Amino acid sequence: MRVLPDKLRDKLKEPIGQLVDEEKLLKILKHEKHVVSVGDQVTYTLLKHGISPIFCVVDFKVKRNKIPSDFNELIRSFGKKTVKIHLHNTNPSIYIFDNILISKTGYTNPAGRCVVMLVEKNNTYNGIVILGQKNVSARSKIATDLIKADPLKKPEEKTYEPIEFDFEIQ
Repeated sequence: MRVLPDKLRDKLKEPIGQLVDEEKLLKILKHEKHVVSVGDQVTYTLLKHGISPIFCVVDFKVKRNKIPSDFNELIRSFGKKTVKIHLHNTNPSIYIFDNILISKTGYTNPAGRCVVMLVEKNNTYNGIVILGQKNVSARSKIATDLIKADPLKKPEEKTYEPIEFDFEIQ
C-alpha cells in the first residue's frame, strides 16, 4: 500500500482543475465522444445519465468503503471486458520513501531476490536494479542505501561476487 506523503496532503486537499457539480459535468461531457472515468462515483454518475466512458478505472469502493449494490450492478453491467489487477510488492522501501515511482520485485533461482525501481531524486530519474540477493532483507538494505545516496557523489568502491547462470528460452 502506498501512503500519501505528508508534504502533499495539504496540496491535494484542494481541487485540481475546474470543480463542477453533477449538472455542469453532464453538460460538459454530453457531446464528448471519448470520456475516461476514474473512480466509482464518477463512473456510476456518468453511466446513470447515459454517458458511456471508453475506459473506466474502478475499485468498487467510494471513500474507502464498499460501494452500494446499485453502483455495483450498474458498473458491472457496463462494458465488454473487465481486467482485474492484483498488485503485490515485497519491497519494504515503498512504505518508507515517497520518491519511488515504480518498483517491481521478483525471485528466480539464477537472479535470487531482485528488484527494479525508478526513483526520483533531485529532479532526476534514477534506475536501480538489484540482483542476486539471498533474502528480502539483504535486498532491502541495498535498496535503502541506494535511495538515500547522493546521486552526484561518486560511490565508494565495492566489490561484489559475480553471479554466473545459464538460462534457456523455450
